Amino acid sequence: FFIPSYYIKSKLDMKESGIALVERAADNIGSDEESVIDIISLNSTPKYSDSIPNIKYSFDLSQSIVDPESGGVTFNVEAKNLNKKLKETFKRLGSLDNFTTEIERYFFINRQTDETLRQKKRLAAKIESSLKVLASGSAIHMTGSSVTGLGSYNCDIDMCWNCYVSLYGEDRKREIHRMLKVAKQRIRKDFPEAVRSIDVIRAVVPILKFELAYFDEETHKDVCFEVDININNHPGIYNSKLLHYYSLFDRRFSQLVLVLKHWAQIREIKDAQNGFFNSYSIALLALHYLQCGVKPYVLPNLQKLYPQIFDDAESLIELEYRQHFESPITKESLTINRQPISELLIGFFDYYRNFDFDHYAISVREGKIIPRSQCSSDNPLTYCLFIEEPYDYKNTARCVTHQQNWAVIQTCFNDAYDSLVYPGGVTPSLSDIGIYIYII
Repeated sequence: FFIPSYYIKSKLDMKESGIALVERAADNIGSDEESVIDIISLNSTPKYSDSIPNIKYSFDLSQSIVDPESGGVTFNVEAKNLNKKLKETFKRLGSLDNFTTEIERYFFINRQTDETLRQKKRLAAKIESSLKVLASGSAIHMTGSSVTGLGSYNCDIDMCWNCYVSLYGEDRKREIHRMLKVAKQRIRKDFPEAVRSIDVIRAVVPILKFELAYFDEETHKDVCFEVDININNHPGIYNSKLLHYYSLFDRRFSQLVLVLKHWAQIREIKDAQNGFFNSYSIALLALHYLQCGVKPYVLPNLQKLYPQIFDDAESLIELEYRQHFESPITKESLTINRQPISELLIGFFDYYRNFDFDHYAISVREGKIIPRSQCSSDNPLTYCLFIEEPYDYKNTARCVTHQQNWAVIQTCFNDAYDSLVYPGGVTPSLSDIGIYIYII
């Protein structure tokens, strides 16, 4: 994986802005085909699509404002003793090779395939054509798990309908709701045989939610997708790009998130509508742990290392998916975390069952924990925990407001850790936390 520390734009690039930039970037979503060997080998520095040439971005490490050896992250000192105790636990458990292979196998079986991604892109193009009739110059952009590299084979399609809305305040909210209702009618008209269900959902970010089942002419297969469309939720575009590049940096991030989302669904704590986590919060929990809960870090802080790209809205929108850059760590000072995914999964549960959520918030933007008193949008009397959204700084876990629900989540962290370090079999297994691998 390669990341630039200095971003160079041509004069032509500088002329583009707004919807045009997003539209061009959205057309370049893609993923590479990888063999099983690539997926399960973590004994060397990960390499992804080295054959793809880097023709758009330049690398100059001296331009980085952060010491590249630090990765732009601050190790959570509270994790020092936890990790020391974990090493003793790992010694007691013996070899975790089988558990590591099981997780990697699970990921390979359940991840979203390239074929599915292409199907989603074709559907997004059709939906865009349909909605452009309602708002000329508008564009549809896929966001969320479908493009981040953190999605399963059956993940929903999140889309942002980027269009002009002139009103402000409450009038703007009413206009967005009206536009979603009109879009609902248009989707029904243009996809009459495919629509199974469709409705406008009132929420902090209102969405048009529907399900389409149809025959894909390219693959000659019957497909069914659930689609969520919002209007102008631009942070969703930004954070999708950010998570996409974190997933490229180290495959263990994607592996960890996929397992955690499945585990959370089984334990019924991935349910934002009923006061639990959403998928995004789970991904940020995993990201923070891989930044600040282990040493050396697994993931650096891209926003601090390269603010010219990941902290600049225009540059980030223009940044295409699957680009490849120089590594942010020089070979002379290369320090790599080689912990297997099995150790990281156990460590994740140990980290968060001991985390001081009452006093500290999680910030992947800062690459460290921060006092909750520094979070401008926090309300400790309302929110049980605070996970900072890296672009609008709001709480992604703002649905978790009931202490009873929060107690359930904390119990789940404890139970998962106990189940893995005191497994039912000889060694830990995903089945100890309720996940089973079925091969058809």
